[in-house]
Amino acid sequence: IVIHTQKIPPITSVKDNKVNSAAGIAFELISTSFLKDTNEILENMETIKSIPGFIVQGRFDMICPPKSAWDLAECWENCDLRIVDHAGHAMSEPAISSELVRIMDLIAETLSD
Repeated sequence: IVIHTQKIPPITSVKDNKVNSAAGIAFELISTSFLKDTNEILENMETIKSIPGFIVQGRFDMICPPKSAWDLAECWENCDLRIVDHAGHAMSEPAISSELVRIMDLIAETLSD
């Protein structure tokens, strides 16, 4: 899941003044609408654990700490966890982008075989 927050228009008032930035507002909307519980994905891994997938995680990600990716990968039997050195959270970081391209190439090769 990729969520882009750059295009969200500024909002000047938010209920209870919990957040005051576009990214904070996007997070608030996602956390209250998308996932009902902090551990919802981990608690429902049974539904996706056999689906192949990749997790690309920046080693220096302060928004989604690497431990979260590790915990998810431990529960996901058909997952390939890629910890990217010298990267944080943004998909636009060169090391993250390069890893995503490598994964897309790998998927394309697998599908063409």
